[in-house]
Amino acid sequence: PFIINIQPTNQPTPPSSLLRNTIHPSPLPPMASSNYTPRPPLLPWSKSTWSERWAIQGRLSTVPIPRTPFLLLKAPASTLYEEKFGGDRNMFTVNMYCSRMAARSIRVGLVIDCTALDLEEFEPLPEAPTPVATIGNKKKASRFKPATNKLDRRVRYFHNPSEWDDYDVEYHRLMPLKVAKPSLSDIADGTDGDNDDKTNDTKNEPLAPQVIPEFIQIVTKFIQKSRSATNNNTSTTHISLFDSRGGLGAASYLAAAYMCHSMKAPVH
Repeated sequence: PFIINIQPTNQPTPPSSLLRNTIHPSPLPPMASSNYTPRPPLLPWSKSTWSERWAIQGRLSTVPIPRTPFLLLKAPASTLYEEKFGGDRNMFTVNMYCSRMAARSIRVGLVIDCTALDLEEFEPLPEAPTPVATIGNKKKASRFKPATNKLDRRVRYFHNPSEWDDYDVEYHRLMPLKVAKPSLSDIADGTDGDNDDKTNDTKNEPLAPQVIPEFIQIVTKFIQKSRSATNNNTSTTHISLFDSRGGLGAASYLAAAYMCHSMKAPVH
């Protein structure tokens, strides 16, 4: 038997920093998969946030969570951020991660991006501008975003997901659950046509618990596929998880949730 000890924390202490490899350029070609199209906006972090908080987080673990295929890591970042803030000492890219795993003969077949689930727990996003609905010649402020914004504002560009294709690694991004879209009349009135208290409560709830069923489904299907491809119905292919908090936020929570649901691990 094994015990999972989950303790809340505002700023997790990252594991030891590990690697120094070559930097692989991360251009911004059009995305190919609907799971990450269109390209999200860049992270709005300040230089101090990048260099004093983000860069000091531990990069990766080469030891899976016991009895699971899960490997935790810090979210790889595009070299665009190196160019924006200067210096490559603290950079960590998809190429660096996959090269280190290959050097240790660790096979990664799936990576799950949880960054949108705890981005604001690491650094709150700046307030979005309030859209304005035009009624005749008058303008009325609305609390809804323009319909052209297809992505949740917590989805940000860390790196080009297609980089994982170069290493034959499947990529999946977990998204915050969508809320009901308001009608044009609701936007004009500044209401959403639903119970406001219910909407506000849902918005303020943690995001990771809301995607547990999707996470378990993704992991279960991948494990079944990996095992069916072997002769003895076993697999040594790993699943890498990263979030906005060095792998110790939403990624760790979802790994623990999977262990409780699928492996009946007790929680204390």
